[in-house]
Amino acid sequence: QILVQQQQELLAEVDRLYREQAEAAVTDAVTGLPNHRAIIARLDEELARSQRTEGSCAVLFVDLDHFKRINDTWGHQAGDAILREVGQRLRANIRQQDFVGRYGGEEFAIVLTEVDIIQAVSVAEKLCSAIAGDPCFWMQNDVVEPISVTGSFGVAVYLLHGNNREELIAHADNGMYLAKQAGRNCVRVGDVEQVATDESAASRESTAAVVVPVQVIQAFVAMAGAHDRSTGEHAYRLMRLVEATARNLGYPEEQMHIVRLSALLHDIGKIGVPDAILRKPGKLSNEEWVEMRKHPEIGRHILDQVGGTFAHISNIVAAHHERWDGFGYPNGLSGEGIPLGARIITVVDAYDAMTERRVYREPLPDEAARAELLRCSGQQFDLQVVEAFLAALDDQRALLPSEQARAASTDVETSNL
Repeated sequence: QILVQQQQELLAEVDRLYREQAEAAVTDAVTGLPNHRAIIARLDEELARSQRTEGSCAVLFVDLDHFKRINDTWGHQAGDAILREVGQRLRANIRQQDFVGRYGGEEFAIVLTEVDIIQAVSVAEKLCSAIAGDPCFWMQNDVVEPISVTGSFGVAVYLLHGNNREELIAHADNGMYLAKQAGRNCVRVGDVEQVATDESAASRESTAAVVVPVQVIQAFVAMAGAHDRSTGEHAYRLMRLVEATARNLGYPEEQMHIVRLSALLHDIGKIGVPDAILRKPGKLSNEEWVEMRKHPEIGRHILDQVGGTFAHISNIVAAHHERWDGFGYPNGLSGEGIPLGARIITVVDAYDAMTERRVYREPLPDEAARAELLRCSGQQFDLQVVEAFLAALDDQRALLPSEQARAASTDVETSNL
């Protein structure tokens, strides 16, 4: 009995040591937060969840400003104490389901679950204030020294900036450097026009010249969502399939940000459509359709006013209701005269409209919606785009084997989409 008891105690001690070593392997020794390895693992898990559930997530990078000066002035022990304090502040100001870890050096990474760009930026701004709001204190020679600390934040959002770990990290990192260039102690969204890969100052400066202001994207998404919540939800659904379709068609990878933003903002012009028409619980009259069909040109005008990247997007937004046969609106463009990005959005937009429930009709089943896209190819839609979209849809379905096909019964007239 004594031998059995000793063996049990030994096994328990081995188990404890194993668990401690396993925990140490993913824990930063200075801050007690998850380390770089744990951050990567959590981000991969969150991306897999977002892909599986068609959800969303975001990555925030924060780099403490002038941290070398702190180490040089007060010593590395003070620097370590500040890292611990900042880590605690970050952890205290995020939700339980979110994740924060020390990425390396004076950099931290935060993984946010189920957030859009507005929510992600809001969290980043809250964390930025939490770091800068109160000084950290360090005792030196029996004197308590208040040490002011600030951080520069970069934000990247799943689908808007990419659909894999490498793209999100690159954009969040780039946003962080843009925050440094903007004067530090601020938040910047990962550049959706160009990701800097050269660490030189010249590269960072050239990238800053083409950055899309976070306030602009925030304002656009907020406007669309406030005017009509379903419009914003519809735009986020489109982004994934629009990008996948574009990739199947060989769309240049360096231009993929244009496709993503175009999908996100394609219906921004609907903020100029009267609420009574936009939210009408039935089919529109001919007069109401005249007003509804103004939204592509309204969207073009809004985006042209901003300029830069949005001027490129405006051409796609203005053409996303054109038809392959030239009978679309607002300009009667046809065939390859319609920008490819707009042709892609047209197809994905039509599928989403057919398979979503409306007040006045049930959603169309997946197979019926597919058949309708093929039937209208060569007239309303570009056949090559339809085929690339259906392939993207099959790939998505393969990732979601348990997903049930949408139940539905009534027909829908795609000529009115």
